[in-house]
This record gives sequence, structure tokens and C-alpha cells, in this order.
Amino acid sequence: MNPIIERHWQSSTRYYCARMYRDMLGDVVIESVWGGRFNRLGGSATLPVDTEEEGRAIMDQLSKERLHRRYDEVAQVR
Repeated sequence: MNPIIERHWQSSTRYYCARMYRDMLGDVVIESVWGGRFNRLGGSATLPVDTEEEGRAIMDQLSKERLHRRYDEVAQVR
């Protein structure tokens, strides 16, 4: 899976990652993963979208929400 867009945010205790990619059928999908940085709590969600443009708009909205909640955007962490 090669992401079209991949973004990462974190606060002092939490993280949030979102990636937009094409699945094996060629459909555009946004996958979100979140949780605690120092515990095993967290979750994930997958959202199918109709177009890359719609996906980019959703990714921009996710970024606005994370920044509003005082997360910092960070470089990709592996």
C-alpha cells in the first residue's frame, strides 16, 4: 500500500495518523489510527471516499480538527 497522502499528529499523550490510499480494487480509502502514546488504548477506522479530491478535502478537515484539539503535526514516525 503506497499512500497518496499520509499525515501524523501528536499531543503530549496521544497520537493520530491518517492515510489516504487506493485499495486492491482501486477504490480510494482513508484509514485513521489513534491512541495513547504511553498505553495500549486506541482504535482505527476506514472510510471509503468517491474521489481523490473528496479524500484530500477530508484529510484537510482532519488536520484542522487535530490542530484545533492542540495536536502538533509531526514527521512520519516508524
